[in-house]
Amino acid sequence: MKFEVWNFDMSFYVSIIGIDGSGKSTVTPALASLAAAELNVTAAAVGEGLSCKAPREDLCAPGFAPDGEMMSVRIGQWFRWLSKSAAAHRRLYPLLKLLHLAAQARTVRQAVDRYQPGVIFSEGNLLLSAAGRAINYVDAHAAASALATLTNPFLRLEILYDYVMDGKPLSPDLIRAMPGLKMMRWLRRLDVRLKLGLMELPDAIVYLDIAPEVALARLVASGQKLDPHENILDLTQARVMYRHVVSFFRRRRGERYARVIDVTGLSVGQTLRHILDFARTLPIDRGAIP
Repeated sequence: MKFEVWNFDMSFYVSIIGIDGSGKSTVTPALASLAAAELNVTAAAVGEGLSCKAPREDLCAPGFAPDGEMMSVRIGQWFRWLSKSAAAHRRLYPLLKLLHLAAQARTVRQAVDRYQPGVIFSEGNLLLSAAGRAINYVDAHAAASALATLTNPFLRLEILYDYVMDGKPLSPDLIRAMPGLKMMRWLRRLDVRLKLGLMELPDAIVYLDIAPEVALARLVASGQKLDPHENILDLTQARVMYRHVVSFFRRRRGERYARVIDVTGLSVGQTLRHILDFARTLPIDRGAIP
């Protein structure tokens, strides 16, 4: 199996993953400034927007883009809004969410090309986030054998990864059970042909683990309308899948490149401190500072 990993010598790519309510969208934007200051490195963060900071200057931030705003940032924001608007449509939402994550992945690639940060953080990852949420969008009418495979606690994500990345045979029932798989395979072909850098796995991951009840309470407290998948059952299922994702990543990259942080009782500041402590252990190039 070909395992795609980040291939830039000077930029170390870290993805922040976790279920809704775990704090990904809150902590990721702050990591550019904090990593630049505390690790003395040019650092970037990609989520709803793009920020890139050097230890002594801002290179870009939402609303501040001296070199011009990347089109992929706007496309990502547009697909984020579309997917949020279509959250009630169980077949349309996964496709729009994949396109949102693909645009975000393109922003990561372009940010590395333009700013060459020592480290770049992203909110989620196209492959890993799709795998973590896949169980929430299984076709309820899928064949029993496919459902049994997807709900098997010992499911190895390699079989799905091999299908998406290399087109290796997969049960037709399993493909029908997960509508997003064909879309992922199509994105993979497009990625290879155009060399967009959409389907690369990060160099390291931080999994923000949280009790589903606490995650749901956070979502309710935010005051925003809950999406249909933001309920105890879906959050619990996604949490199980994300744990499989972490195991999959550890098998491929090694224990030292995956950090699980239980954020159930942590403040945002405490969570950021744990992430930065993990970043200090990574082989981040601190030599390229403007």
